[in-house]
Amino acid sequence: MRWLAASALIGVSAVLVGCSPSPRPPADGEAASSAPFPDRRTPDGAIIVTPDNFARAETDLYFGNIVKDGGFGTFHHIRELSPLDRQLVIRQNRDTLYSSAVFDLDAGPVSISTPDPGQRFMSLQLITEDHYVPAVFYGKGQHTITKEQTGTRYIAAVVRTLVDPGDPADLVQVHALQDGVSARQEKPGAFDVPKWDGASQRKVRDGLLQLAATLPDTTAMFGAKATTDPVRHLIGTASAWGGNPEKDALYLTVNPAKNDGTTVYRLTVGPVPVDGFWSVTVYNKDGYFTPNARNAYSLNNITARHGTGGQTTVQFGGCAPTTMNCLPITPGWNYMVRLYRAQRRFSTAAGSFPRRCPSRRPNLMGCNDLGDLLGNFGAHIRVGHVIQAESRTQAGPHQPPAKL
Repeated sequence: MRWLAASALIGVSAVLVGCSPSPRPPADGEAASSAPFPDRRTPDGAIIVTPDNFARAETDLYFGNIVKDGGFGTFHHIRELSPLDRQLVIRQNRDTLYSSAVFDLDAGPVSISTPDPGQRFMSLQLITEDHYVPAVFYGKGQHTITKEQTGTRYIAAVVRTLVDPGDPADLVQVHALQDGVSARQEKPGAFDVPKWDGASQRKVRDGLLQLAATLPDTTAMFGAKATTDPVRHLIGTASAWGGNPEKDALYLTVNPAKNDGTTVYRLTVGPVPVDGFWSVTVYNKDGYFTPNARNAYSLNNITARHGTGGQTTVQFGGCAPTTMNCLPITPGWNYMVRLYRAQRRFSTAAGSFPRRCPSRRPNLMGCNDLGDLLGNFGAHIRVGHVIQAESRTQAGPHQPPAKL
């Protein structure tokens, strides 16, 4: 099987302005948030979450989920696409199988080994407690990670391996690659994080998700601290935790103008310039998957059926039994385009949204330019291939999403 690589889609960004003194290092036993402000606590001793410490609190939540699954000091492998009744990460992809682990670097360095995946996309991403990404690795290798390199006591290592879930033989190959991932540390240490107040954490998260809906992409959102924008990084922590730096994956979030769950959109794209893989994933209004009878939530360059000239048409809503590449939608739906290892000719553009495409016929929107099309969809990018869209009407149910 030929493997293309590509994609990630997530979007987020806004503008806040402020000045504050440089944060001091936390003492032992402190909440260890990245902010310089003193912690406030609830009557039961939980730390109240604010925008100042949200990144640490949210990351501790995700790290805790990995630990609960048995991924402390060793890798926990997910052998199939994540179950819809246990969506632990917002805007999770359904293109790769995950292998995850959390390590206590106070206990000493950890050495992580990855196998040779051949032409298959396989990446190893490191995530700090403050949700920064100091490194992403590819291919066969052995990597030694220290606290001095990462800056936080705990580090998460996340391996993504591209898979065709409909091909049993491919699953066997991916499982073998997962088994080839290993970690070595003299002693495991302990997982001991502060008690965060869930109510205030949800309140901050919900506010940041409102801001995230205004952003078209993940530029300057993920990566090392020196390469990220602090506001975009904060929003991305809420809306797309675990995202990759731009050189590794670009995430484009699209909120259709008529995302009422009854208007059908059709998207046609030509060959996508990526060295990894690309995918299109539909989410409900809260950024999670709503179960549907087709069990269809995403398409990528492997699972989609392609037309002549390498074109791929994706339909959102109005899914008849014979409709190819159709993804069901719900009220408030949105989608994310993931571009893993996108080539340099893919670039985001600054400024206002592209103009709206004129309506040439009743209930039909037609566009010949990708910028115009994504203007209709609410995104904002410039690329070199042609994309088209049209809309009509359907009926669509809505089911509340799973919550963290």
